[in-house]
Amino acid sequence: FEHSQSQLQVKAKIKYITPTDKQIVNGQVDAEYFLTDMAVLEVSEINNVKPLILGESSVVENLDDVILIGYPDGDYSITKGNINSQKYQDANLFKLDATSNPGNSGGPCILKNDNTVIGILVGGSSIAKQGENIALKIDDVKSILGKAGISY
Repeated sequence: FEHSQSQLQVKAKIKYITPTDKQIVNGQVDAEYFLTDMAVLEVSEINNVKPLILGESSVVENLDDVILIGYPDGDYSITKGNINSQKYQDANLFKLDATSNPGNSGGPCILKNDNTVIGILVGGSSIAKQGENIALKIDDVKSILGKAGISY
């Protein structure tokens, strides 16, 4: 994986991908698929970039303001919105009203009041479910990483 923007060039290698037995049926996956839809990339140190702080999703409440950062279609994107629900189709995922697009997946969901990452965007709008964007809760991400022996 290589990314180049202006003069920044980053090379990464895949360190971990969460195994899954979930199947895509008619272009759709069950919401539970997103509970473990995660990969970890390892990059060499990048100068002049301050890493984001991982927060706690357990303190988040409905209607809290969030910011999403992504790179859909090769265009850097920042959008804002709210946590609409602590569940999505009975799965332990945040439901968001912040705008996202294909390519935002994997980007951070940042709690606006303290600028900590409280989720990772794993699903965005489709025509059938416009405005339903979901994020894997950061407490679950930390648990998955811990079980995989990956420090964060």
